[in-house]
Amino acid sequence: MQVLPQPHTWDLHGGKEISVEDLMKEVVSYRHFMNASGGGVTASGGEAVLQAEFVRDWFRACKKEGINTCLDTNGFVRHYDEVIDELLEVTDLVLLDLKELNDRVHQNLIGVPNKLPLNLPDICKNAINVFGFATLLYQAGRTVMKTCICSGNLFKI
Repeated sequence: MQVLPQPHTWDLHGGKEISVEDLMKEVVSYRHFMNASGGGVTASGGEAVLQAEFVRDWFRACKKEGINTCLDTNGFVRHYDEVIDELLEVTDLVLLDLKELNDRVHQNLIGVPNKLPLNLPDICKNAINVFGFATLLYQAGRTVMKTCICSGNLFKI
């Protein structure tokens, strides 16, 4: 594995706990900005799907307030659960951070196959927009290369 993020550096038990209700108080305070810009909220990370139940509940609360939702994910779900479907039902846009299209290279860089990330648009069942892109940092010899994998529709690559 040659690319960041490095899972061994993740602190899954650190951070500040907050309830959906308290988070929504903060989010709603920015409604004027979201209304003016046409924006909404984005769950990113790390990897937002590591907290899929919380993000689902947060996005449900956002939908009740008429706030657009966006999920920024690498698309890799180690253990599929129905909470993923429930999360996607309240997600307006998915930013799919696919690290590499070539499966062999993807496994070398990331340590897992790209099959699940590539299947995410199928899982979404065309109910939401999936925008596939990634900015990939990897080491080629002594040179760090920055490559934009794609922009636009994942299936038009």
